[in-house]
Amino acid sequence: MKNIYFILLFLVSFLYSDQNPIAVITRLKGKAVIIRLDKKLEVEKYMPVYVEDKLKTFSSSFVELLFENGISLRVEENCNLDFKKIDFKFSEGKKKTKMMLEIFQGASIVDVEVFKEKYQLDSLHIITPTMVASVRGTVFYINVKDDYSTNVAVFEGEVEGYIDKLDVEELLKLDEEEYEMEELKRKRIVIPERKQTTFSYDVTTPAVIDLTFNMLEYKRTVVDDFLKCTKEYRENFEKFKKQRDEWIRKHKEKFKKEIFEKKKKFMDEFEIEEKEFKNRRKK
Repeated sequence: MKNIYFILLFLVSFLYSDQNPIAVITRLKGKAVIIRLDKKLEVEKYMPVYVEDKLKTFSSSFVELLFENGISLRVEENCNLDFKKIDFKFSEGKKKTKMMLEIFQGASIVDVEVFKEKYQLDSLHIITPTMVASVRGTVFYINVKDDYSTNVAVFEGEVEGYIDKLDVEELLKLDEEEYEMEELKRKRIVIPERKQTTFSYDVTTPAVIDLTFNMLEYKRTVVDDFLKCTKEYRENFEKFKKQRDEWIRKHKEKFKKEIFEKKKKFMDEFEIEEKEFKNRRKK
């Protein structure tokens, strides 16, 4: 009995973790869940996000979030995304950041701008089934379709797309800025500003084209609004962090209270069964 109780308390510390959050939910429409320790948690505004969380959005839904370093992400409907790795290393008065996300299905918009007075972005890699996007300062759209092909559209800056999945060793080489290696250059496609392309299993050299009319309309109706909101999120980030801390506190207390109530109910039922068993033995 005690073991079960302590296991539940252990789960509290992970579901509403004492580790440092990497992001905060800034905006939500519709329904989305975060999967943490195989438990599904409904996404709410001000909810914290942690390394190794998995985010899933449903139809007619989206989620926007802001990372600790200032990078902003919008996750569109029917998207499955993993927050695989985010490292912060303090150096020369700033926190240097290495980030790795993985998208299995669906679309996201990424605004790669950090709080320059505190952070420096060393690398951001977004892995999909058919490519790896490597970026630093840019605004772009990435969409994994049902056939696992990946559309990439760049609105500001540029994105380097690497054909096929790179293994860990190759990703580390990218982090070390070893871009002149022949084996990496052969796999690299550069997508400049106001251009787009599609990576797939069938195409070895994707064609880079101008943004289509549909993508320009998407920028006008969705991306521009996202960037406007992101500017407000960054300006009010300290308020978002306070709201996030309050969210963590409330949900921890609520979850602990539920555990205590379940423990009491279980103990009461156990005592009743024990009395009934003793009475039967006396008879």
